[in-house]
Amino acid sequence: MRRRQFLASSALGCALLITAPGVLAQGVDLSNIDLTTALPDQIVLGNPNGDIEIHEFSDYFCPACQRMTADFSQLLTEDGNIRMVLHYYPNHGERSYTFSNLGAAAYAVDPTKFYELHTWMMAQRGRLNVDQVLARMDMLGYDLEAIERERGNPTLDSMYTMNLAVAAQIGVRGTPSFVFEQQVVGGYPGNQAIVDWLARVRAGRAGS
Repeated sequence: MRRRQFLASSALGCALLITAPGVLAQGVDLSNIDLTTALPDQIVLGNPNGDIEIHEFSDYFCPACQRMTADFSQLLTEDGNIRMVLHYYPNHGERSYTFSNLGAAAYAVDPTKFYELHTWMMAQRGRLNVDQVLARMDMLGYDLEAIERERGNPTLDSMYTMNLAVAAQIGVRGTPSFVFEQQVVGGYPGNQAIVDWLARVRAGRAGS
């Protein structure tokens, strides 16, 4: 997808942003949608073989995404059995596209270093510039020439196109949004709400 088309789509997503934290998307049937199949080659965090899968639609310039990243970092470490799938949903114009592109390129070049970079980028609270991020990548040991090559990979645009299309199909209208156990939640409901939900799901499975 061309950048102009992409930015128009992401602006629509921003305009339609849901909301109060923890709001369920209404009238969305996810029974026939497997996000892992519909959105392949995404960014996997936490335990790749975890017993619960959470899909997160996120943007580096989304204040709620920035706040929740520290919570989720702690949760992924303490729980140890969550498979978190990150889907870039650039929601703040061209700057979102630029830094999503950097993040996706970093994951493609070396996924083992990605999460440290990702949490650092979120911790900057939107005060990002390309040179600063490239310097951080260099410090982490990334091959910057490989990063530049990957940034130009047309499959990244294809990934964003699919993210936006599938997000619209399932009722995602902004960031952060989560999909778990056939539910779409817009906004960040808070760390304790996620912990409680994980406990209920696992308890339900144990009793079935």
